[in-house]
Amino acid sequence: MYYFLVQKVLFDGIDEALHQEKIQLLNNLRYETDERNLVQTDRLTIVRLDGVNHHASDEYKTIEQMDHEDNEMQDYRELHSISQHAGTYYEIKIQQSLSETETLLDSLLPIQIVFFLLVMSIILLISRYVSGRVWQPFYTLLEKIRNYDLNQNRYIDQNKSDIDEFNELGKSVERMTRKIYQDYIAQKEFNENTSHELQTPLAIIRNKLDLLIQSPELSEQDLGLIQDVYDAIHRLSHLNRGLLLLAKIDNRQFHEKSNVSLDQVIRKAVTAYREQIDMKNIKLILFVAEDIVIQAEPTLIETLVYNLLSNAVKYNLEGGQLKIEANGSELIISNTGTQDQISAEKLFKRFAGNGGESSTGLGLSIVKKICDLYGYSIEYKHDGFAHQISIELA
Repeated sequence: MYYFLVQKVLFDGIDEALHQEKIQLLNNLRYETDERNLVQTDRLTIVRLDGVNHHASDEYKTIEQMDHEDNEMQDYRELHSISQHAGTYYEIKIQQSLSETETLLDSLLPIQIVFFLLVMSIILLISRYVSGRVWQPFYTLLEKIRNYDLNQNRYIDQNKSDIDEFNELGKSVERMTRKIYQDYIAQKEFNENTSHELQTPLAIIRNKLDLLIQSPELSEQDLGLIQDVYDAIHRLSHLNRGLLLLAKIDNRQFHEKSNVSLDQVIRKAVTAYREQIDMKNIKLILFVAEDIVIQAEPTLIETLVYNLLSNAVKYNLEGGQLKIEANGSELIISNTGTQDQISAEKLFKRFAGNGGESSTGLGLSIVKKICDLYGYSIEYKHDGFAHQISIELA
């Protein structure tokens, strides 16, 4: 736009010069009876028009024609005029070369481009600086939201700003995080209180049943009923602990990590379940590498391994096979079982995979939650009578 504006200004100046030359030419007709005597260059022509039915007009235009001196095509600015003088109409054509004007424009163009880029750069730098200052409260708040942790921060405090919208946003975030923290504390206290309060009456009932079993007056049928109650209490106790653990995992209460020796956890779990394995005559195959160290909460890794092993032993066939493979990147536990294939989505859903009255239905759902917490991928496969659960630890 600036280039064409300069071009227009220059052309207007040339057109004004052509107009003044035309006026001077008409004035010279007062002293010269033959208009042809006024023509001193081939860039100027004046022709007398016959009759009086003409309309006075001026037309300016840019034309291109041959320059006989330089023998090349050049641009010219031309005035084509129909003018009246002393009752006679004349057709006048006056041309002026644009070579100097075009040279000036060509020399101005690089300067304009450099100036434009310089101005744009300055504008961008100023805009970036101003935007950074204006948006700084927003980015500060965004960083606080990104790093917000219920275990370390109660709420996100508001940063005062000169911008009303950012102040409103900060107030809303502070109210929201306060409410989130209050709900989190209420849920955490409820879970802890529920777990604690349930354990006490369960322990009392268990002790009373132990005393009742020792009574010599009980029949075999009474003992069977007491055993059923005892098993239900045992399952209820495990269910309570499992739900509490799920709640803690969901609330991200396990945020500390340390080095955990996975191979030692596996061997410890195998030792704990050795009696059940031998009772069902299960063939145990171990391919566990030495010194497998992972970063995690030790309690959760032990829970993961124990639940997987308990599930593999509980639902294994009499005289079946149990295979455990582990290295630094993968843990695979496979066992023989019924031919029925279980949906992976249902298998890891709480209470959906309940396999009997003695099961709480939480074991594999806890495993899935632990894997989600640490970003492990877990997969279930079924091949005939073999059921396999593999966990990618990397």
